[in-house]
Amino acid sequence: MTPEPARPAASRRRAVAIDGKTLRGARGAGAAGRRAHLLACMDHATRAVLAQRQVGGAPQEVPAFAPLLAPLDLVGTVGTADALQTHPEAAESLVGDKHAHYLFCGKANQPTLLARCTALPWHRVPVLDRTRNRGHGPG
Repeated sequence: MTPEPARPAASRRRAVAIDGKTLRGARGAGAAGRRAHLLACMDHATRAVLAQRQVGGAPQEVPAFAPLLAPLDLVGTVGTADALQTHPEAAESLVGDKHAHYLFCGKANQPTLLARCTALPWHRVPVLDRTRNRGHGPG
């Protein structure tokens, strides 16, 4: 099977990344000067930050997901997020409220989802590309 050729940029689906980060060196106003933690939505192609809000840390990213995206027009867009956001409420927010698509990763923080994905017949899916790289620094 020959892979489909890359489509011109104008015909590609828009994609946004939703992710949270703790800022190095920046101190928040509350909570005894804890470092600031931001949840942001960024356009994959332009790298423009479309929305951003300060949250109290990684656990507060989950309830801030839908409010962060509320003012954005994401119809037809693909939203990507890390395993922290992989839960039904985030998917429903994107699909049901924003009429968007999503690409989430499944890890051990969602054991039922991970078990269901692991049980799928992956040996029947042809490998069209294989890339090995490492992120988050040396190791």
